[in-house]
Amino acid sequence: MDAPRIWTMLGQHDIRSSVVNVRTTYPPDRTNGVVVAGDPAPGEDSDYVHPPSLHKRIEGFRAEELDHRRHKELVPATDNPKEVTDISIEILNRRFESFMEILSTEESGFNMFWIGGTDFLQHRLWGHPEQLRRFYKAADKSIGRVLETTEGDTFVLSDHGFSAPSEWSFHLNQWLYDEGYLELYGGRIGGEVIRTGQTLARRHVPTKYLHRVLSLLNDESEENPDPPWFDRSYLNTPGVKPDSIARVGSPSTIHINASGEKRRRVANEIISNLKSVQTPSGTPAVKNAWLAEDLYNGGRYSEDLPDIFLQAGESVGVDPQITSSTFSKKNAQRTGHIHSREGVWMGNGPNIDAQSEPFNASIIDVAPTILHMIGVPVGEHMHGTVQQEMLADESSVQTEDYQQSTRKSVMTEEDQEARREWLSDMGYL
Repeated sequence: MDAPRIWTMLGQHDIRSSVVNVRTTYPPDRTNGVVVAGDPAPGEDSDYVHPPSLHKRIEGFRAEELDHRRHKELVPATDNPKEVTDISIEILNRRFESFMEILSTEESGFNMFWIGGTDFLQHRLWGHPEQLRRFYKAADKSIGRVLETTEGDTFVLSDHGFSAPSEWSFHLNQWLYDEGYLELYGGRIGGEVIRTGQTLARRHVPTKYLHRVLSLLNDESEENPDPPWFDRSYLNTPGVKPDSIARVGSPSTIHINASGEKRRRVANEIISNLKSVQTPSGTPAVKNAWLAEDLYNGGRYSEDLPDIFLQAGESVGVDPQITSSTFSKKNAQRTGHIHSREGVWMGNGPNIDAQSEPFNASIIDVAPTILHMIGVPVGEHMHGTVQQEMLADESSVQTEDYQQSTRKSVMTEEDQEARREWLSDMGYL
């Protein structure tokens, strides 16, 4: 990550931070304050704590044996809902106790703790509301301890929400194939074989076994760097030719195999056509779609971005698989929840306007708002804005051109492999 993180910007103004259990913070920044890395991170014996002198005081934070059991042994979680929830609560309590220990001993102007169980359990136990409620009560109790022990301002927020299962699967690669944008190995006959095989597999084979088979098929050795059966589009959809004009990159993106004016023409054509697609129920399959440059203004990784981003319609889930039809009815018991774009952002404290009405905001507004509340200039590189509607202070916003000043840490190959395994267990790979 090249852009300075919020605790780096605060550190440049001599404000200490305590950042605990936040994802993707391993290796921890050597910053002004405390960083206890969250998932994915190596085991208890690794250097996941800064400063290292703190490690002994929070020994057991990683809860490796519990985390291994819920990720590896209690699969699927729906077969053991109570034990999976018990373990998740125990991990929360253990890690939060370390956070409270740090709060009691460190004089930090900014404190941050990430609660991961709400996301983990809703991904796996959507059909078990009593277990979800148990965890939320435990999380609420933890947040209450912070409110009881601090006189400062507190934010509680989520990066997304959850909603009921979608009614329809929109097989986007299949639509691209039918529209002539995507090619399959073996032509039409090969396509029929692939579609039939994938349809049968998805109906009768549990998803976790499909992922294992796909991983075995994806032989990316030096002798076979790009096997024809297995492209690296979303979920490594078998049979899709990498030189297709367009193909799915993730559930909400499309890659265009063209440049310049041709790329823009093809992308605009696809966007226009997508907006007219309807589900068998007569509702829009796609709520909106954008060119990448309409959402992102350049940057170091702009060339790696997909060409099209899309938002699925209500009760629609985008699926990359090649099937026998563009839409299929979803099995609610098999599918579970879906993400929703709407999250929550709540505040409490002396600098929060308790009378403020609900307002529209984005997750990218959180960091600028916090910096402004603490009295630190907002980074000129930040795209979000200060949400002054929720603040009692109406002072003008100051900005600054921050430079990354912390030492960059490099993970070992062993750590990188452990991270890849964790991401695979979580369903991200």
